[in-house]
Amino acid sequence: MVRGRRMSGGKLRAFIDLSRVHGSPIITGFFLAGMLSGAAVPHVSYFILAAVVGFLFKSAGSVHNELLDLDMDARDPVLRKKPIQAGIISRREARGYLAGCLLAGTAASLLFFPPVVTGLVLLAAGLIFFYNALGKFVPVAYEMLFAASMAILVIAGAFLAGGAGKLTYVLAFTVFCANLLAQWLNGCRDIETDRPAGVASLPALFEGRPDGRTLTALSGAAIWTLFTGSLLLPFLLSVLGAVYLPWTLGIHAGISFHLFRGLPAASSRRAFNRLLVVQVVAFWLIVPVFLVDAAGWAAVFGLCLFTMLGTVVAIAAEKATQYKLAFSGRDAGSGMVRAGGGVDG
Repeated sequence: MVRGRRMSGGKLRAFIDLSRVHGSPIITGFFLAGMLSGAAVPHVSYFILAAVVGFLFKSAGSVHNELLDLDMDARDPVLRKKPIQAGIISRREARGYLAGCLLAGTAASLLFFPPVVTGLVLLAAGLIFFYNALGKFVPVAYEMLFAASMAILVIAGAFLAGGAGKLTYVLAFTVFCANLLAQWLNGCRDIETDRPAGVASLPALFEGRPDGRTLTALSGAAIWTLFTGSLLLPFLLSVLGAVYLPWTLGIHAGISFHLFRGLPAASSRRAFNRLLVVQVVAFWLIVPVFLVDAAGWAAVFGLCLFTMLGTVVAIAAEKATQYKLAFSGRDAGSGMVRAGGGVDG
């Protein structure tokens, strides 16, 4: 019986890794942020339901990516230890889990969400599935598809809360730009395997050219500039009061300083993953600027606590994902990294 319990616990931990739960609070958080930007504040039950549906679709997308990248992962001694590669979860079990998450998420959305919300959520999920299968091999689509999916989730959340307005669309644009920057960082991390696998991230496309390092740096600077502009846009459009501008610029400056200081020294998967986690989690320090007037401090504080603390707890619950390794004091091994794994690796 003891051995059975240990096996059961190991299996559960394997499914936690397979789902990449570290990304669930952040991705679900975009949907919840959209809800707080809507015309009306929905009942608390909708926030719980949105979190469940978000987790189901997020897990389905992660398992889909794992299944498609099996051959690429098999070349790396560390990635061979992941649940499917190690034989803890069979391909058949993974496909069944994927189908179960996808069907349950779709059914819950159809039953409890308005049709426009269901349509937008399915569109966001469809972009991720297309990204996994084909999109990451198309220049620019690597950066654009994931970012667009997250922006759509923001808009979907607003339609669950009385409809989207100018605040929603400005927030969605900022989320889009933030994820563009995160995907660029992801491409820098994965360049060693992305290029031979044909993944078309900007860093992989520039690698090997005499001016490749310069072009990669320039593309990153351009995306960072676009993201910075997206943070100023709500003030230029008078969507937010100028009182929040110092807060926005101060947090953005701190995050950018961490990024610019860390990038030159980032030569391993662990270093890049630490940069990615900090960039993605710290973004939620800016989110209250957009939502506090519309939803109040209590709701915004709860959202930020859910995304930031939830990410930390989720990483702790994992065993051998890239981000768990990044904060465990162990490097992820050979220097090879997964091809086109997306923001949440």
